Amino acid sequence: MRRGERQFTDEGWAVVLHSTDAELEIMLAGLLLARQKFGPGIDPLGSEDFLERTVMLSVEHRLDVRFRDAALEARWLNLMPLQAQQEELLRAEQKARSVQLQRMVSEPQQPQPKP
Repeated sequence: MRRGERQFTDEGWAVVLHSTDAELEIMLAGLLLARQKFGPGIDPLGSEDFLERTVMLSVEHRLDVRFRDAALEARWLNLMPLQAQQEELLRAEQKARSVQLQRMVSEPQQPQPKP
């Protein structure tokens, strides 16, 4: 992102990104603005790559959006449960590590026998 350059514009009737190669942070800001301004129903336009990144970004950030395009909505609906499963596995891993560290800290170290 270049400082001082416009990344997207609120046209009143749409939020328009200035590049379909926009960075994810810019895309997220545009999606959040569109969601706030127009409600959950969104209709992104762009290349296949841009549309895929839009769906993936909305899944990753659990955005409350609905795609007006049936194929994009189906993709979003298929990915949301997978994202939830991934997050649950990550939480379980973190909890297991935390328990293991707590055990290591709370259990006194036994002196090693001298040979």
